[in-house]
Amino acid sequence: MATSDSRFAASSRNRRTRTRAASSGSCSSAYVHIVEFDLSVTIHSMEVQSGDLIHADRHGAVVVPVENIDTMAAALDGLMKREAKIIAAARAPGATAATIKAAMKG
Repeated sequence: MATSDSRFAASSRNRRTRTRAASSGSCSSAYVHIVEFDLSVTIHSMEVQSGDLIHADRHGAVVVPVENIDTMAAALDGLMKREAKIIAAARAPGATAATIKAAMKG
């Protein structure tokens, strides 16, 4: 749908700008001024080294040292298969706590 509404055009420009910023490594749409990089930092009592992976969600955060990332990636397939069995047991007609617990045990 074409529109000449300047509010829509401004919104579209801003969205493109944020997308470009995200692809360039920026973590915010706010003004950011880089002072230093490639150094260790402490974030809420967590030591983070350059290259570490930080996973954060509404439940908390965890730092994964860069040397552990490949091991985690290798374990992912097995974890996803295990979770798929549990989800299937929970969604199955007539699912009970016992059938779900049995799926969780493997």
